[in-house]
Amino acid sequence: MKELIITSGILLFMVTVMGLQTSLNELMHRGQELKFAADEAAATAGLCIDPEAYGEGVIRFDREKAREEALAITRLNGKQGASLSIQYEEGEHPAVTVRLKQGELQVHSKYEYLGIQSFGEGGEK
Repeated sequence: MKELIITSGILLFMVTVMGLQTSLNELMHRGQELKFAADEAAATAGLCIDPEAYGEGVIRFDREKAREEALAITRLNGKQGASLSIQYEEGEHPAVTVRLKQGELQVHSKYEYLGIQSFGEGGEK
């Protein structure tokens, strides 16, 4: 009888651990998918440069177009219910930061725009 009680306790413990491991794997997989969607949205939004400002030598993001494109990429990646927020950094190193939140998961991704830098004589900066 003692062996039956111990064996059933071990079996119950193993089933509980397997259930927790399955939940953790599912949560990790959803987090990776959400991070991928945030990366894609940030990269897409970072490419939406205002052409008029660019013609004047200033890199400025077209915020309306960037938001539309980031939302479109987020929907294409199957994250329709995710809330999207975008933060822009302009100046010497312009960047776009996208934050996606879906349920209890929240991720962010930053895309920094690196244009072609001019080089002096001899290839030095």
